[in-house]
Amino acid sequence: MSVELPYNYMNNLELIFKRLLWLEVAVVVFYLFVGFGEITFGLDETLVEWQIYLADQYITGYLFALIFLIAYIVSLPLLFFYKKLGRTLFLWTHILSVPFYLFLGPQVMDPVSAAVDYLGALNGGVIIAMMYFSDISKKFLQNKVTYAGSKNISSELERINKLREEGSISEEEFKAAKEKLLNQ
Repeated sequence: MSVELPYNYMNNLELIFKRLLWLEVAVVVFYLFVGFGEITFGLDETLVEWQIYLADQYITGYLFALIFLIAYIVSLPLLFFYKKLGRTLFLWTHILSVPFYLFLGPQVMDPVSAAVDYLGALNGGVIIAMMYFSDISKKFLQNKVTYAGSKNISSELERINKLREEGSISEEEFKAAKEKLLNQ
């Protein structure tokens, strides 16, 4: 037996999910801004030199990180439309990034970047939890069911319409069956 949730509950949950996705986009933009702008947020010059030196030493890891970054960025717009591929990409880029940090070697970060990194990790975890363990998970399944089941729904509508035309069911029974089909 499934429990119907109030309409506002699902709207609020979707709103929270979308806002968390926008926060994730903001984290990506922040890192692109910091990376390409070479912004150090007041980090000591010696530590900046260490950052550059370490990045040069572990360049192979950073090249692999580029692949993860592309998959991760592709997943974000897909998540906004509740696409199952986006959910899968987002999950696996996060899971594989944990052991991948070993290939990036030691890192020197300024306090602002470290805080944003921590915030991004927490936010990613909340998004994953919502995608798999909240009612938002149903939105990712609806795309698949609606697409696959649309043929069944239309054929079932034709069948009950034929029954109504033949007089086998009343107009009220037809409306009730139609409503039930459309609200699956």
